[in-house]
Amino acid sequence: MYEQHGEYYLGKADFKIEKGFDDCSGDSLVSIISKNKTIIFMEYPSLKLGKTKSLKIKKDKIWTTEKVTNTFNNINYVLRAEGKVLSSEIISADNNKEEVFKKVASYKLYLTAGNTTEKLLLTEQSFNDTFVVLLFAGDGKLDFYF
Repeated sequence: MYEQHGEYYLGKADFKIEKGFDDCSGDSLVSIISKNKTIIFMEYPSLKLGKTKSLKIKKDKIWTTEKVTNTFNNINYVLRAEGKVLSSEIISADNNKEEVFKKVASYKLYLTAGNTTEKLLLTEQSFNDTFVVLLFAGDGKLDFYF
């Protein structure tokens, strides 16, 4: 699956594998270099190739105490997060914009779809300078790729 101009597509993977060296870790590495802005690589032959219906993601990081509601095919999907914020700071993101980054412990992310009961989607005790990011939401029934 890849993104192009704000639209998402299922298509044949177009990538190469390169060997290199990471100065930070001081170790060799193998990188997958995709020609497209790939979200996920998967082998699932029964999937129909082409454009995929998707949500415009309003918020890709759902911090503790936040609740984000999206509507897809007339169903409301609510993502709600819990956890403990240990610290907070302003960082320069990959897009050269400043954003708030929080160090979080005991993180839990819940999903409610329509009138169903809330379900725990994921839990993480701690992060190492990272956080959960929503990359894609869409398809027939709403799929979430984090």
